[in-house]
Order: sequence, then structure tokens, then C-alpha cells
Amino acid sequence: MNKALHSWIRFSLLNLLFVSVLGVLMRYKIAYSLPVLHQKFLLHAHSHFAFSGWITQAIMVLIVGYLCRYDEFALRKYRPLLIANAITAYGMLLSFPFTGYAAVSITFSTLNIFTGYWFAVKLWRQLGRMPGNGVSHHWFRAAVVFNVISSFGAFFLAYMMATRNIHQNWYLASVYFFLHFQYNGWFFFGCMGLLADLLKERGVNMQFNKKVFWLFALACIPAYFLSALWLPIPMAVYILVVISAVAQVIAA
Repeated sequence: MNKALHSWIRFSLLNLLFVSVLGVLMRYKIAYSLPVLHQKFLLHAHSHFAFSGWITQAIMVLIVGYLCRYDEFALRKYRPLLIANAITAYGMLLSFPFTGYAAVSITFSTLNIFTGYWFAVKLWRQLGRMPGNGVSHHWFRAAVVFNVISSFGAFFLAYMMATRNIHQNWYLASVYFFLHFQYNGWFFFGCMGLLADLLKERGVNMQFNKKVFWLFALACIPAYFLSALWLPIPMAVYILVVISAVAQVIAA
């Protein structure tokens, strides 16, 4: 891995430090007064920056590192995208603690989502041009698809806030929709793609890797309802949720 990629990884770890500092500030405010900062605003900054500045930035950098083994110019091609993700993440870090959900913070969060779309399209096209079709490509493609899907929850939340038509069930369903497809989609599938590649490089024979992928991939969408069992869902959907949970256990 070249020095430039090492610098991007260090940058991601620096962002993890800032996430930790925000976490400490939130816990400090539980015991002591710090009136200049609003607890809920800190929470928004912490969650948004943890997702975009730390985890997403790190996964993007590591996937670019994977691409660099096949394309020596991959980092140069993806550098504008990594910079865009970093700028929008820091925009949220610097705006959310003082304004909460306001014009500036919403603008940066929206631009960050579009950066994710940009990464999805660019990666999908490049994987299609690369020689071979290893199982890592399946994991990476699914990861960016689920990242795009997760944004629908964020946009529906924005719609409810803009129209001031906030229904508690729909609000929570949208939040859990976003979180599910981030945690169990984008984060998980991105990391599994990196793990599959690492095992292949170490000569570990993953006989069932493709089957594992398809079990997790097909279970991911219905498994969303595991986070929303409090909704009045039909029995057929409930049965599908149980099947998806069993599929995930088998895959694990």
C-alpha cells in the first residue's frame, strides 16, 4: 500500500478520534453543565460524522486500496471523491453541534449522500471492467446498492420534516430503515468484501463463499423488519422475516 493510501487511512483514524471526543462531550454533559453545547445537537453531529467521516471514509479508502492492486491510477481517480466525502463530513461535524438540523447541516448531509451515489456508480463501472469476477466484487456491489437504498430513509425523514407531517411510526420506521441498510448493508457487505479478498490473498479456500454471500444478500431486505416488528405487518411478511433471520444464521 502506497504512502498516499496510508495518509488516507490515518485521516480516517483521526476522524475516529473526533467521534470519540464528541462521545466524551455527550457523557460529560450528563454530569456537568456545558450550556454552550446542546446535547441533541451533539448527538446528531456524533452519529452523522461517525457514519460519514469515520466508517464510510475508511471503507471507501480500503476499497480504493483493493482497486490499486489492479489499477495503479485508482487512487488518483478516486481522490476527488474521497475529498468530497471528507469535506461534506466535516461540514456536518462543524454545523450540527451549533445548529442541529438547519439549512447548512442539511445541505452538507444531502451532498454527502450524493457523494455515496457517485462512489456507487464509479465503483460499479470499474468492477465491471476489471479482469475476473471474484466474490469480493459481489460483496462490494451489494454494499454500494444497500448504501443507496439506505438514503431513501433519510430522504423520507427530510420530507416529513419539510412538510411538518411527522407520524411517530413512519418517523421511527424511516430512522431504522436508514440504520439497517447502513449497518447490515453498506458497512457489513463492504467489510465482508475486504475480508473475502484478504482470505483469498492468504490462500484460504472459501468453498462456500458465494453461497454465504447470496444468503446474506437475499436476507438483507426482509431482515429490515426485524427492526420494525412493532409495526402492524402482515403474517406473510412476518414469516418472510423469520426465514431471513434463519438464512442469516445459516450464512454465519
